[in-house]
Order: sequence, then structure tokens, then C-alpha cells
Amino acid sequence: MTAAATPSALAHINTAVRPGALVKPATPPTPAASPLSAVVAVINHLIVGLGLDTRHPAAANANEPAVSATVVSANALSTTGSATVPLQVYSDTEPLVDISIDGGPTEPVLVDTGSEGLVVGLGNIGLLHLFSMGLPTGIGVSGYSGGLTYLYATFKTTVNFGNGIVTAPTSVDVALLSFPQSFASYSADDGATGVLGIGPNASGPGPSSVIAALPGNLSDGVLIDEPDGVLVFGPNPLSARASVSGAPNAQLQVKIGSGQLEPVSAIIDSGGVYGTVPSSLTGNVPAGTVISVYSGEGQTLLYSYTTDQTNTPTITSDDLLNTGYEPFAQQPVYFSYSPAGVGTTTFDYL
Repeated sequence: MTAAATPSALAHINTAVRPGALVKPATPPTPAASPLSAVVAVINHLIVGLGLDTRHPAAANANEPAVSATVVSANALSTTGSATVPLQVYSDTEPLVDISIDGGPTEPVLVDTGSEGLVVGLGNIGLLHLFSMGLPTGIGVSGYSGGLTYLYATFKTTVNFGNGIVTAPTSVDVALLSFPQSFASYSADDGATGVLGIGPNASGPGPSSVIAALPGNLSDGVLIDEPDGVLVFGPNPLSARASVSGAPNAQLQVKIGSGQLEPVSAIIDSGGVYGTVPSSLTGNVPAGTVISVYSGEGQTLLYSYTTDQTNTPTITSDDLLNTGYEPFAQQPVYFSYSPAGVGTTTFDYL
């Protein structure tokens, strides 16, 4: 995900590799280029007129007492251990988990390591329920390069993952308007109603990951275990095979076909579908090509696969390799929130 400059405290414009799409990241839009910019300006004026706090939610609440949440897991797991919820994979590539926002209905969202922040459509919340959530803490415009731009408002509320796993009040972005299609229909392509961005050093839209609002050690990180069909919150419960600095953005090495091992900036992206490869590394990835991805020093193989007619990365003109779903399908992958703002990606033994 690539974030553009922030024109104001209430107008954030970001672009992202769309979860569930094979597209090149688009050039970040500017406020003048988007029809929603005028809407943002009007709402910004109204919010200022109403005297709402327009600071970043974290700064706005820095002096407020912390609100705790009690976890009473169905599996009797304490906040000093880990907690588990079911994970399902849609269309072989899209990891989904069910959540409830502010006590509302339970809906599936895409578990996306390539972004940060929970974004859901208005249909996930419901208009009447939205009114009961109070005033927004911020408003902005974001988008995915798959072809969607949306106006969102940020609310402070709780997120329930089931099994008694509930966050403290945290930031949730609700898409209010979008073009050229609705946020609901766009997300439905992934079998979801929203995007659960959990990448510690991803670009946005933010302002934070809801995982960080879980109580106790449950906020340490999250394990995406597609082979076993579970999402695990807390310390890594499995044995680590290899770790790299950064989550999802990391420095790796890649070998494509008979080519040389090459250093590359990579995004370890559970929502990246079949991934992308920079054109500087290769101009073509035909079916039957073996792609092997290694740790930054080139000594440890993280994953390897052979492309076919469907599972083949898109060639892009940028310098970023997007792993897509492949490493997650092969093994459990743990995203640690330490060090803060950077994170660590760990590839576990099965």
C-alpha cells in the first residue's frame, strides 16, 4: 500500500493494492482530482463548526483513562496466553474472519496483512446503529487501485472476534460513500464486508490496527494459520522456522526461474491474491516458473512454488514484490507488533 501526502487533519488520501485484485498500485489521487474532495471539504467545515476534536484519534485520547475489556474465551484462555477464532479461506486465496462491531451483526472481513486499519461498509454497521455510535473522531478519503475511492468516517468502538475476544474501544473506519461502485459490492468480490488491515508497518488507511486494542498479551501479535483454519491472537504459539524484520514491508531476496537470487523490497500480503513482481526482475512469468523467496540475507528459504495458468504474479513497473497468498497457504505466518511501528514476520513450522 502506498500513502499519499495528508492535505489536512481530516482528509487522508491513500492508495492500496486492492485486496482480491491483480492490479498495479495506482498513482495516488490528489484532492482536486476526486469528486469526494469537495464532500470532505464540506464535512470538514461542519465538523470544525461543531467543535469536534480533529486531532489524530491517538493524540486526541492520549490524556484519557484507558478503557479495559474483559476476555472470557470459550476455550478458557487467559489474556496472558493466546486466543483462537476460526479462519476460512474464500476462493482459495482470501482469508476471512467473522467480527461484530459495536455489538452489531457478525460479518466476515478480509484478513489483510498488506494494510493497517479496519474498514467496513455502512451495510456492516447499519445506518441506525451508526447514529448510536456517537460523533466521528475523523474523516477522510482513501482508495484501492483496483478502482474504488471512498469517503470514510472513523469511530471509536469495540470489535468482537467471538470466543469472548473483544477489543477496548478502538478506531473503525466506516465507508460512507464510494465510486465508481459501492464499497459493499467491491468487498463482496472477496467474500467479505470489509478489510481487517493488521500490518504493523503498512501504510494505512489507519489510524491503527484493532489488534493493538486487544487486552493483555493478546495484542502482541496475530498468527494466520491457513493450513489449520485458525487465527490466533497473542504470542506466537508455534515454533519459529525463520523471521524477518518488518511486517508486512520487509527486505527479502527472490529467485525467479533460472535467474539469479536478487534483493527486493517486498510486502508480505495475505490480501494480495497472486501477487506482483517488478519488471526490473523479469519481463514475463510463464506457467511452470519456479519462484523462490528467501530471507534478506539470502540464506533461508521462506517459501517456493511453481506458477500455473491461474497462480501467476502480475508484472508491475514499480520496485515492489507482493507475495500474495502463497506463503500463507503453505505455512502458518505470525505477525508480531514488536518493534513498534515496524513489526516482525515469522514463518512457523507446520
